Amino acid sequence: MEFKHLMAYAAVVRRNSFSKAAEELFLSQPTVSMYIRQLEEELNTVLLVRTTKSLEITPKGQEVYEYAVSILSLKDKLIRNCGPNAGDLITIGASTVPSAYLLPEVLAAYRQKNSRIQFTVDQGDSRLILDRLKDGLYDLGIIGMDPQDDSLLAIPFFLDTIVITTPCAERFQRLRELISSDPSRENAVLAELLKEPMILREEGSASKYAVDLFLKQADVPESSLNVTARINDPEAIKNMVAKGLGSAIMSIRAAENYEKQGLLLTFPFPGEGCHRSFYLLQRKDGIMTERVQEFSQFLLEYFKH
Repeated sequence: MEFKHLMAYAAVVRRNSFSKAAEELFLSQPTVSMYIRQLEEELNTVLLVRTTKSLEITPKGQEVYEYAVSILSLKDKLIRNCGPNAGDLITIGASTVPSAYLLPEVLAAYRQKNSRIQFTVDQGDSRLILDRLKDGLYDLGIIGMDPQDDSLLAIPFFLDTIVITTPCAERFQRLRELISSDPSRENAVLAELLKEPMILREEGSASKYAVDLFLKQADVPESSLNVTARINDPEAIKNMVAKGLGSAIMSIRAAENYEKQGLLLTFPFPGEGCHRSFYLLQRKDGIMTERVQEFSQFLLEYFKH
């Protein structure tokens, strides 16, 4: 039995898909299928029941999955704690917005104090980060939603603002000027903006969750939106907005650099629905090294200012 077999199996169960597991592991789908078949042959048991439309894990398959997660977690801990850089490596799983717009500055600041520390940062959607953190593959997780999971400690550390971004076209500039001259027109302007072609995040991201919450509070069903594209990369979304493909709902942290360059405009949401927190996540039953504890405290203190 090899680690690659266990990694492939754990990914298939976690993602409930051979194709998504292959994408996650940067393998071909036939290779993942071969690894699972070899694992089943070695254990002389059926782990997964596959049909053209569904994928079900057998009772024995669930037991093997739990063993696989434990083995892979122990392997990673062994490498981190007993390898040549023991204690100097911190692994973080972060969703797209915090990994791109929060972590760079805090990691740079922390490295000025602790130059020996190395970071491994994996970017993924919030659901994937949660699964991998619970599987023991990360020391810490950072996402833009409260996971409400009893096995995790979730600490809010940064309050984000959600805005509508539009191309920097004359008609949108007029709407901005309208709000500036008469703030009571915010709701009317918002209604106009929500009629525009819209670029949305894909399912699984905390940003999409925040958008869904806002639309619910605004009593606007997603089915009423003119959705032109669904993309998970905020940089790609900003480029498409700037080029005129449509408007988008996103974090102000993601949009602010393009706004400063005059490439797009931002419109705040009225009311409380425009805010969401980013959370630092830790496993309650995980082993926190001194370095991980120290960095966690640094991050929390850093964003207090």
